[in-house]
Amino acid sequence: MINKIDTYSYPTCIACGSEGKTKYSNLRDRHFGETTGWNISECANVDCKLYWLNPMPTKEDIWKAYDSYYTHSDHKKSILDFAFLERPYYALKYGYFKELSFFKKIPGLLVYLMPLTKTKFDFSILYLDAVKDGKILDYGCGNGALLDKMMVGGWEAYGLDVDPKAIDHCRTKGINANVGDIDSQNYPDNFFDVITINHVIEHVHEVDALLASCFRVLKKGGKLVIATPNTESWQHSVYKKDWLQLDPPRHLHIFNINNLEKVVKRNDFKIVKSFSSCRIDAWSVIVSRGIARNGTFKIGTEKKTKADLLMGLFQQQISYILGLFNKRSGGEIVLIATK
Repeated sequence: MINKIDTYSYPTCIACGSEGKTKYSNLRDRHFGETTGWNISECANVDCKLYWLNPMPTKEDIWKAYDSYYTHSDHKKSILDFAFLERPYYALKYGYFKELSFFKKIPGLLVYLMPLTKTKFDFSILYLDAVKDGKILDYGCGNGALLDKMMVGGWEAYGLDVDPKAIDHCRTKGINANVGDIDSQNYPDNFFDVITINHVIEHVHEVDALLASCFRVLKKGGKLVIATPNTESWQHSVYKKDWLQLDPPRHLHIFNINNLEKVVKRNDFKIVKSFSSCRIDAWSVIVSRGIARNGTFKIGTEKKTKADLLMGLFQQQISYILGLFNKRSGGEIVLIATK
């Protein structure tokens, strides 16, 4: 059992300042630890509905919740990843690999006939067009998977993470990666063409401070890309307290499109577009079903049943179809903004 995590009262919403009311109570850390008694508040403002942990883990103690977090090794690919189609697809849609001839790009058209593969490919470069001599910072870079791919596409890659093991792994790939936050580095103002925050903002205590730092080091016209779980997803309405993406005590704030846009815009960014994606919905179903059944699902050790796998794939297909009519129904939000 991990040591007790110190907490403090957090009664109001960071997005709109309204009081919160308890949505879920006495939750346990279902994945990596043994702590219990976590409560999640929901903003009482019906136009906001941000979720957050209350009481909130302190910044000094939150590391205890990551003591056995996901490994930072690379994930193995299978033939079902259709990786051989990535380069021609990225060349066709996003302007990468200009050295490819027209005929070598043609196989990329097949991806348009494979909507779930297309969703995965688009997300794996976070919908970013090629930029000549572009500089990209991935805040919370983890194993460096995004930056590794972007370097192949011609980007100058920078990474930040709080986990020294993750940074060591990134450096083995030649990524300019460091431990710490943006303000602890010597980045000049107006330095980056793109900053990505991929499933990290929900882990951050001081969201406004992070966004202000991003604004400072981003070039005028540069892009900020955020991906984060979506409380408005239809799967959340199905699995409720067992929904994977609640993830207490690591997910401090959990957003929907409205409240995320509000926080980003008040930090002087202009929203280009925001939508939800079904990319993670199969995995969310598999883990949420395990949590509902057993109360826990320990990543890397828990066995996935055939029924869970089939239900995950089935519900991901449903998510894709629903997303054609409702941009808010998928399991994660993607928000793209500019300075």
